[in-house]
Amino acid sequence: MKNLYLGILFSATAIVSCNQQNGKKGEVIPEDNIVKLSESETLEGFGLMKTNCYACHNPVTPESERVAPPMIAIKARYLAQQKTKGEFIAEIWNYVQKPDSSKSKLPGAVQRYGLMPYQSFHQKDIEKIAAFIYDYKIPEPEWFKEHYKKQMNAEFNQNGKPIPASAKTKEEIAMDYALETKQLLGKNLQKKLKEEGAEKALEFCNVEAIPLTKSVSDKYKVAIKRVSDQPRNPRNLANAEELKIINKYKADLVAGKSVKGMMLNDHQFYMPITTNTMCLQCHGTVGKEIKPNVAAEIKKLYPKDKATGYQENQLRGIFSVTMK
Repeated sequence: MKNLYLGILFSATAIVSCNQQNGKKGEVIPEDNIVKLSESETLEGFGLMKTNCYACHNPVTPESERVAPPMIAIKARYLAQQKTKGEFIAEIWNYVQKPDSSKSKLPGAVQRYGLMPYQSFHQKDIEKIAAFIYDYKIPEPEWFKEHYKKQMNAEFNQNGKPIPASAKTKEEIAMDYALETKQLLGKNLQKKLKEEGAEKALEFCNVEAIPLTKSVSDKYKVAIKRVSDQPRNPRNLANAEELKIINKYKADLVAGKSVKGMMLNDHQFYMPITTNTMCLQCHGTVGKEIKPNVAAEIKKLYPKDKATGYQENQLRGIFSVTMK
């Protein structure tokens, strides 16, 4: 399961200037293209980083549960040599656009966790993430400085501006709840996939997915659900209102638009769940991404399954967070 490494920015860091739409290798992004981002746009990168990266690169994940290095490790390695903002972003994009072990600056992480699966990201979103990482002091685990010194035989002191303290909106709070649920499910699922394979991952989902989701709901006294128009478990079938949201997200993806969380009123929040190459081991096409033994296990555990036939970057479902 080496291909489970969701490393080097997830679930992402990529910036391309107008002449980099096709991701030319090693091409430096002109600095004047980057500085067009306003400060508020750059700060949006923090939320985008948490949404897209923290399922795998969370700085607080214990070592025993880690499936990829924390984001600070990526920042540190990509800035090990003095680089301009354009060089920093271009090199990350060069990796993320088509992950390859020969291009990785963290070979030890690739060896330990496997290679990051390809995922589709929107240029503008990734531009904000990369600019934020470069400009600000991102969250750093207490153990990282010592770890870096052992690995690199050098001291690490993170450069950047402090992240400004600001009161969170209700939407940001709801997103944190959805992200915590996503991270809890994701890290356990990826660990199962890597260590025991897709069949055991299916068993885990069958037994633990709903209780783990409920544990976050109970913790914050909110209602959190994962729902889909093509559920594997009938208990995850979307209702009429949720189907409207799912159809909107699907239409946006087809139109090439970025999909992200949204608050519809003062108490209801939705966040999209999209597929990547890892997902296709259990949600792709039988006989192609889904192996015969996995297909048999799906039929055994979920006789009414509707959750196969997906391709990369399609909408699998949504998180629904209902606040009191």
